[in-house]
Amino acid sequence: MLRRIITLIGVVFIATISAEEKTDKLDKIQRTLDNIISKAGISFDGVFRSQYTPSTMSGSLAADTNRRTESNEYTSVDFDIKARPNEMVGARVQFRMHENWQNFFSDVANPIFTRWLSIDGNVKNMLQFNVGDFREQLTPLTLYTPEIEILNEPFVFARQRKLAEEELFIGNNDRVVQGINLKFEAEIAPIFNEFHLNIIGSRLRNIQTSIDNGSKVTSLLQESPFSKYFLAGNLDVTFLKGVNLGVTDVFIFDQKNSYRIDTKKVGDSITRDTTAQRMNIMSFRGGVDIDNMIENEDLTLSLKGELASSKDDSTSYDPDADELNSTDIVGNAINVTADVGYKFSEMFGLQLTGSFIMNDEKFRNDLAQSPSFYGDRILNNENRLFNDDMYNTFDALYHSVFKFCPLANTNRWKKAPFMKTSYWRSIQTQDELAYLTKKGCFDDALQLVYPFGPATANRVGIDAKLKVSALKNGIVADIVLVSLKQKTAEVDTNNNPFPKVEYSQIGGGLKVDISKFLAPIKYPLEISGSFVGSGAKTPEDGSIKNTEIKSNFINLGLYYKFWKRTAVMFGYQNITNNYTNIIRYGVTAPEKVTLANWSIGAEWSISDGASVVGSIGKMSRENSNDRGDVAQTVGDISLSVKF
Repeated sequence: MLRRIITLIGVVFIATISAEEKTDKLDKIQRTLDNIISKAGISFDGVFRSQYTPSTMSGSLAADTNRRTESNEYTSVDFDIKARPNEMVGARVQFRMHENWQNFFSDVANPIFTRWLSIDGNVKNMLQFNVGDFREQLTPLTLYTPEIEILNEPFVFARQRKLAEEELFIGNNDRVVQGINLKFEAEIAPIFNEFHLNIIGSRLRNIQTSIDNGSKVTSLLQESPFSKYFLAGNLDVTFLKGVNLGVTDVFIFDQKNSYRIDTKKVGDSITRDTTAQRMNIMSFRGGVDIDNMIENEDLTLSLKGELASSKDDSTSYDPDADELNSTDIVGNAINVTADVGYKFSEMFGLQLTGSFIMNDEKFRNDLAQSPSFYGDRILNNENRLFNDDMYNTFDALYHSVFKFCPLANTNRWKKAPFMKTSYWRSIQTQDELAYLTKKGCFDDALQLVYPFGPATANRVGIDAKLKVSALKNGIVADIVLVSLKQKTAEVDTNNNPFPKVEYSQIGGGLKVDISKFLAPIKYPLEISGSFVGSGAKTPEDGSIKNTEIKSNFINLGLYYKFWKRTAVMFGYQNITNNYTNIIRYGVTAPEKVTLANWSIGAEWSISDGASVVGSIGKMSRENSNDRGDVAQTVGDISLSVKF
């Protein structure tokens, strides 16, 4: 319609001018018309945000010689611009303008930070494509991002974690990559009810990472002696309304001719890193959705299984012998899942999901096993650097600083601004993942059972979840049960096997929204709580001592919206980690670590799209064995305006 109106105006205008001028005028008006039409689909969205977060440290572990108070104050704006000249193609850019209050008068580096850039298309709702940045997920054993799950997480904390994850577009287990993504989706009657074809290509790692000039917001970036890429093809079909079949082929490889000499220290010697990786993962899937076949919306009844096989062909070049050394590592992974549920009415329903998992020790897939969370100290991290007894799970989960100006030795001895965060979207290599496991770098309260998600290697056992809801979801109860052990025993330097490690997780939660079943309460009044206990145990065997980690995680939350634009919130969390004969980085862990976190706050929606949130709370850590304690009192007040 817009094109027709503008064209009609142009025709009337041309009719009034002389013949000599018509040709030039027509070209000019056509260019103007094309320019207007190309901008007709432009939309602007975004958010202004200003935040003040002070943190004061106390306790025996806090060093008097270093500052105990750190604050993060900033004002920023994120622009989200979408251009769609027609229904088939469009583009999107998100960029940020950010000012830290502490370095306002001297901050000249990187005034604009690009967060997202892509060209996207959808042709006839059948052919979709992304060029540039995109998010994609296939299956938990092929293309998938393991993320942190917390049962009945209090809203006052869940809000903070969501903001920290959204800084890197993490969520819904999608893998965030940059490259080309092609999709074909259609119904091919009468054979297939659904037909999905997906082709993906992306670069994962690069040999060039420049951080020396101080113009980068984030400096702890990935670099590699090779440029690393991946290609993937995926096909899923559904027929007879509920029978599903699928196959996926993922190929991860280093581009050998991009090799840049890189050295690393192994023991007391310096070696060249010359290992080029070639990894292939094949996945075959099948399943049946009985509820879809009988067209019963209240029933959930399905069974699906996935078999994935990986082949890691790592080729290293020996410069002295001038020869290639190749090693093939082959592993399999199996995941069988059953879903059973029924919604009797709006007053009652239940859902049971059970999985059987059997992953080989040698199953490898960087794209499914690279976690999104690597716990690190965030606030007050310059008070006594590199002290593991000061790490707090809650600090790592809920805080991030977009632009931090460090001391010279905080940021790998580079006095350059960087982002402080525990969330990553980078792809780790198998050597890096093995190093993290060996050194015990994962968070025991969050990643003890599945450090690499459902694709974690060397696991066999069951994973079950039960959800029961009542009174229009006013009452929701959850039960989780995981029982796993190592599929293959690890061996010592003399090839003698250790006892297999046993992993367990059991817990439950209850969430009650009183407004759902008491009419006088008009707005949400939600009370929630949960307890989840996780464990990893190596049984005692002869001269081998029993080693064990037990972690108990408690959550209590309250959210009450007492007016249409105002709410109060409260949250309390407690983690107790018990260690038996655990050694990390050559140091014996304390026998017991107790972490606590509480916060109380208020939320006021000034108007649609504008809100103020404020909170005050305290995080603490107590170590046994006279290892000391530390606490952080944290405030937060933020103003956001969406447009």
